[in-house]
Amino acid sequence: SLGYAVDHHYLTQVGVIEAALMVSQLKRPAVDALLADGFRVESFAHAAWLERLPEIHRMVDAIFGGNFAYSPLSYEAFASKCGEGFIRRTDPDVSTACYAPDGSLAGFFLVYPHYGPIVRQGAGAERVPASDLDFAAHHRHLAGLPWRGAVAKTVGVDPVHRGRGVMAALTAGMFERGAGRYEHWYGAMIRQGNPSRNFATGNTTGERWYGLF
Repeated sequence: SLGYAVDHHYLTQVGVIEAALMVSQLKRPAVDALLADGFRVESFAHAAWLERLPEIHRMVDAIFGGNFAYSPLSYEAFASKCGEGFIRRTDPDVSTACYAPDGSLAGFFLVYPHYGPIVRQGAGAERVPASDLDFAAHHRHLAGLPWRGAVAKTVGVDPVHRGRGVMAALTAGMFERGAGRYEHWYGAMIRQGNPSRNFATGNTTGERWYGLF
């Protein structure tokens, strides 16, 4: 009624691990072809992220530069925002990295436990401030809950390696590593026009839409 219109759409895909593993199987031929070319797919440990931080900083402009409101950062600012305090929240076993045959980082997919149960106001005295979240310290509080979820967020493939199956390898590796740990998955805030939005089409149990006006 005020005359505003949606300018940017974002989608969160909701799924369960059984459907996620079906996606992995569908992508297996592409993944096998990538591996045969000498690429490696591994868990993205926190130490590996920090070791490659200068390389990641060089990649992010090319990967994310076209995103709405993206602003380049100096290495010092990037290291401050995306260093240890940032990466400690991710699951280092399920987050996935893909390395090119020359050893360079071809792409990465960061995964977070769904920390909702311990950061919500209803958690009372057990509530953890979001700024204090740390996988090593807090994942054990989530592992015993009857509902175990993961948030798949922040995926990027170096443009040099796009079209090779790196995205397929990252996603398949992430789902397969997370199969024994998470039952519910959220592909978080995928912008309109991003090809990754089509990756799980037909294998989701729900969608949530967001808009910038």
